[in-house]
Amino acid sequence: MRELAVHTGDDIAFGTGLLDCGGTEGGRPVEYTLRLTLGLTKTPDGWRIVHEHSSEPTPFDGKVEG
Repeated sequence: MRELAVHTGDDIAFGTGLLDCGGTEGGRPVEYTLRLTLGLTKTPDGWRIVHEHSSEPTPFDGKVEG
């Protein structure tokens, strides 16, 4: 994870960052980056993730890849 940013309060926290991923698709190597956001809340048992969102950045040049 890179470009990690964490924002905290007494009983709530949010973290955002970029997650570089890779693998194969149809036998071809692929690499992509996801933007990940987590929302956490403090409970008597410790911190718990209560929200998760991920998205894949899209180029805004009007061209569709594929």
